[in-house]
Amino acid sequence: FNDKILPQNESKRYSGAFSGINFFPLLRIDNYNLTNDFIDNVKPGIVVSSTDHLNRYDFIASAALNKRLERDLFLIFNYRNTLPLIYDLGLKPELSFELYSINRKNDADVFFGVDSTGGKVRYNDSLSTGVSYNLLEADFVARHKLLHESIDLELRFVLSNYTTVIESFTYTENDRTILFQTTDDTYFKGRNLRVKLSHESRYPTLDSDINPVGRKFELQYDYEFNDFNPESEFEIEDGVLKPVFQKFNFHRLELNYEERFQLFRTHTLTTRFRGASILGPDVPDFFDSYLGGLVGMKAFPFYAISGNELGWLNLTYRFPLFRNIDKKIGPWYVDKVFLSVHGDYGYAWTGDWPGFDDFKKGAGMELRIKMNSFYLFPTSIFVNASYAFDEFNRTVRGETVNYGKEWLLYGGVLFDFSF
Repeated sequence: FNDKILPQNESKRYSGAFSGINFFPLLRIDNYNLTNDFIDNVKPGIVVSSTDHLNRYDFIASAALNKRLERDLFLIFNYRNTLPLIYDLGLKPELSFELYSINRKNDADVFFGVDSTGGKVRYNDSLSTGVSYNLLEADFVARHKLLHESIDLELRFVLSNYTTVIESFTYTENDRTILFQTTDDTYFKGRNLRVKLSHESRYPTLDSDINPVGRKFELQYDYEFNDFNPESEFEIEDGVLKPVFQKFNFHRLELNYEERFQLFRTHTLTTRFRGASILGPDVPDFFDSYLGGLVGMKAFPFYAISGNELGWLNLTYRFPLFRNIDKKIGPWYVDKVFLSVHGDYGYAWTGDWPGFDDFKKGAGMELRIKMNSFYLFPTSIFVNASYAFDEFNRTVRGETVNYGKEWLLYGGVLFDFSF
């Protein structure tokens, strides 16, 4: 090549180039629906993704479906390119559009022949038919750095729609067969305007991937203006049966604060506080905040503790069992193993302050294993066992459910330890 003679290349307009579309098959064992058998719990699906080579755009979508046609669908599109006029003001927000469609199915009894003599309601006959519960949600999101690289400001507008669908069925009475067509009932139309300020700073330590040191902070404000039909009431309008919606407009405020202190170089003590409140009058438990489960008080199931108000304090002490293992086992490279013990103190309620006597207590331990798979994929394994010291019960739709005085076990395989 003679660099003294330059070729006469033709100039042309630049156009973006996307990576090839990546396909990832998935197999999920989903036992959320307790009426499903094991075959129904098996939910195969696929994940599809692609990105612009300059990281200006990307999308990811997923679809999973089981034998009963229960679906889990989502699509997320991210836009990181400049916007006219806004960019001239020194702003370059990241925009996202998220779409979710989920449904679950169950069987329900339909009753016929109402008899209310003697002051009691009785039904002469009943039959079973399928009912599906559907969620459709669309999120519009804008994110931007605020003052510092570690501080994020997020604006989010959420539209959601909750619908039940009763499948068609036939009913025979007096040698006459009647076909009841499929009907649907939209009982919730949600709109939520959210502002979230978040900050996370991690000190650069050798074990930050499994035992981070630093601070994590989230302050979230929501203004919800919803249409909700809590009592399943209907009215006839122009010959059509329509749900009677009530307006539920309220403000919600939530604070998550986590401080991770370094002790003895490789040990940490983590304190975490979460407080949430619906400001103003009480609203139905449909809008409650929940405290239990893997991301909260692990000693209690997710739905065990809920209310319009919430308070929770967690202390976790984590230390290494083995470091610098440097052992290859098949396709896995094992690096380190840590153990932690934790204690929880919290409660959720609606109405007047219940006092600290009603707050629940739990404790547990967690084993974390950090490794890499195929020298490429970060792999994080955890096993957690937690015990609830307090016992209580809740009445849900006329049925009493007991909680507490039991062990709960959790486990998972993730890319990192994000909780």
